[in-house]
Amino acid sequence: MRRASSLVALSVVALLMLVPAAGAQNAWSVSIGDNFFAPADAAVGAGDTITWTNEGAEPHTVTAFDGSFDSGILMPGESFS
Repeated sequence: MRRASSLVALSVVALLMLVPAAGAQNAWSVSIGDNFFAPADAAVGAGDTITWTNEGAEPHTVTAFDGSFDSGILMPGESFS
């Protein structure tokens, strides 16, 4: 679970680094598996909403490196936006 949580955090940072300063607001869905994210990356804009859904068999978390958000533990089937 710790490795998957680290991968989620790294993916969030990677997604946010691709954010253009301006643009239309969109909604994104990211599936969390036990060893993958789908999609693996996306160009997320400022103000966009990302919904992570745990589709794996294990609990996972989604946490920003800067602490600005934390999903808490997501059990299989649960989501966080």
